[in-house]
Amino acid sequence: MKGLKIRMPGLGGEVMRRLGATPVGLPPGELFQALQSGVLDATEFLGPWSDRAMGFQKVAKSYYSPGFHEPNGTGEALFNQDAFDRLPKDLQSILTEACRAENGRALAESDWENAGSLQLLQEEDGVSVLPYPDDVLSALKETAGIVLAEFAEKDPLAKRIFESHQSAKRRLGPWSSVAMRSFMTARDDSV
Repeated sequence: MKGLKIRMPGLGGEVMRRLGATPVGLPPGELFQALQSGVLDATEFLGPWSDRAMGFQKVAKSYYSPGFHEPNGTGEALFNQDAFDRLPKDLQSILTEACRAENGRALAESDWENAGSLQLLQEEDGVSVLPYPDDVLSALKETAGIVLAEFAEKDPLAKRIFESHQSAKRRLGPWSSVAMRSFMTARDDSV
């Protein structure tokens, strides 16, 4: 990663910095021009659907995966807690369930559209989809673990979230290996 100028904000950017890259903070509207002019060597954004809509394929022909720092995007709905608490319980439930439903719908839509856009990037736009080399992926994983642990030590809430996440990974990892990961491997290898 040494010398790579990449737009990757947040903790992912810190991982890249520790591996020798230079994270550059730019708003989405400036990314295409920054790639085109050489201000950036690389960028991360949301996924093939939005990347293609931004036109990145016109100036960048390599697409590396997995997105170690952001396996999927997420949406949010923000409510004033005091105002929410003043609502009758039935309206609180309606808002909560509407958010859950929208989250599921948005994730399904994103998966569907990303799949179609990935195909277009490859077949129509000449973009090569490449895995990170094993040594790079290993370094990203190790460094991400260090960055997350350090971040968690700075704030009690961050620590609670980090510890909960680590616990969930330990619990879900074995199941994921025998369920979804095995299913996807068997399915994809048989196609």
